[in-house]
Amino acid sequence: MTTTEEFDTAVLYSLLLKGRASTSSIAAAIGATEDATATLLEASAAKGLVLLRTGRISGWLLTPEGRAHVGDRIDTEKSAVDRATMGALYDDEFLRLNSRFKELCTHWQLKGGNVESELTRIHEANLVLLERFTTSAPRFARYVPRFVGAYDRFSGGDATALLQPMRESYHDVWLELHEDLLILLDRQREEGD
Repeated sequence: MTTTEEFDTAVLYSLLLKGRASTSSIAAAIGATEDATATLLEASAAKGLVLLRTGRISGWLLTPEGRAHVGDRIDTEKSAVDRATMGALYDDEFLRLNSRFKELCTHWQLKGGNVESELTRIHEANLVLLERFTTSAPRFARYVPRFVGAYDRFSGGDATALLQPMRESYHDVWLELHEDLLILLDRQREEGD
């Protein structure tokens, strides 16, 4: 990230997508250090944009003021992005890939077994699609190392790296990508999603 404003936006936007998250989770999602992320979160808390919940389910949350703040930044991005191209890619390619990924996840949950070859095909198609998304919205490049990391962990034998919630699993990253696209395109999640 080249500016403080971009870093601020990335942190708050990641929190919007995650709902509630730890400092380390946000830092991993945007490719920043935990120290820099913690400093920005603390400064944002002082401005009333975020708050830290402690207890059984702890983590950072956006306040209503934080949601409005990041919403203004999103509106600025929307005006600069080729949303027609992004929308066509979403409709023509992402939704088809999303169906395949949902089928893979359902198969894994119900039957287990070997899904690695299908995940490899989905993963390769996903990386190509992300490259195309990045042409219109460069920040989508941040998803690549996250997907690669989850894929590599799963391929290396970590079964939790496919679907385990709140563990930076492939599914976690996929859900964030999907939500990110919906927000950017002003779309609502379909019933099947």
